[in-house]
Amino acid sequence: MFQSSLIGIVPAVSIAFVVVIPSKYSQTLSYYFTMIVAVHSTCNAIVMMITYPELRKHAMFWKKPEISTIRTKLHLSLVLPEESVCDLGRGIALQLGEAGATVYITGRRPELSDNFNLGLPSLEYVAKEITNRGGKGIALYVDHSNMTEVKFLFEKIKEEQDGRLDILVNNVYNSLGKATEMVGKPFFDQDPSFWDSINDVGLRNHYYCSVYGSRMMVERRKGLIVNVGSLGGLKYVFNVAYGAGKEALARMSTDMAVELNPYNVCVVTLIPGPVKTEMSLKNSIENFVKDESEYYVKGESTEFTGKALARLAMDPGRMKKTGKTLFTEDLAQKYDFSDRPGMEPQNIRSVRTILGTMGKPEIAKYVSPKIKLPKWVIWQSVNRF
Repeated sequence: MFQSSLIGIVPAVSIAFVVVIPSKYSQTLSYYFTMIVAVHSTCNAIVMMITYPELRKHAMFWKKPEISTIRTKLHLSLVLPEESVCDLGRGIALQLGEAGATVYITGRRPELSDNFNLGLPSLEYVAKEITNRGGKGIALYVDHSNMTEVKFLFEKIKEEQDGRLDILVNNVYNSLGKATEMVGKPFFDQDPSFWDSINDVGLRNHYYCSVYGSRMMVERRKGLIVNVGSLGGLKYVFNVAYGAGKEALARMSTDMAVELNPYNVCVVTLIPGPVKTEMSLKNSIENFVKDESEYYVKGESTEFTGKALARLAMDPGRMKKTGKTLFTEDLAQKYDFSDRPGMEPQNIRSVRTILGTMGKPEIAKYVSPKIKLPKWVIWQSVNRF
């Protein structure tokens, strides 16, 4: 009786809030509701652990999680444009190379790339970095807006790797600059072709890559497809085209997981926290996220996502996660790894992070970063029904 009555508190409170609070006050009171849910969840967990000692073995905060120590050589295709290789994609590639993977990195030719003008590392340089880390880096020039070139890429991998592809990481975008150029400009004031400039590469290409990549995985009855998502798939960020593309990418992961599940191929969406990258530092991220600039400045390193992905790739139980949206900082706790010194990875489920982005830093500093909202609250926040 004690257990059931305790568990029933949150749904009852949630319904009361939905019915009683007028919509005009919902934004003002949203962070109070966040605090109520967080406090309830924490107290509920503590009471349950004290009342039922046998449940302690299931509590992540009660003991360190069991970490898989299996490390195998990864034959990997990492599909990235040159722009991404020097930011988040580069960090992913380096960590997978450190795990012993053969990593294919792709991108546009230097004269067509943003990196050429910004003085950031080339594909060949990153490929050498991967090899120096213990893997094998292979650089290929591919225009991911040209599906003929994309198809040829996978045919080449199939031939060179004897039909083997263990992991596909979809992290291609045309240019973050294009997305941020339209900040503050409503979609009806934009040229409709802006949609294609964002989602032709950022969504359509990912579908093509997943089709070609999964064919090799299905034949071997194993594989991992990771679609790198964004907070833009959960809330409004930048503009309509960007957010719609990111949410569609997550939906694509979920539906592909259904059809690939019989073949032991895992598909997930991986959402990093704010990432402190070379590109964001050069372009002064404060220009388009003024209210959340501190949130980004204290972000995770580019290799933190790579660590999360590498651990997931080596997890023999990863099929339990297929179809799900995962957060990098959650995986850090599960697999017991940390970022490099000086970095502060943010978790979008963390009450402290949420309060900080809502302009309540004076409250946030007193809240432990380990206190997180349950995932059902995140789901409810984007529920349209």
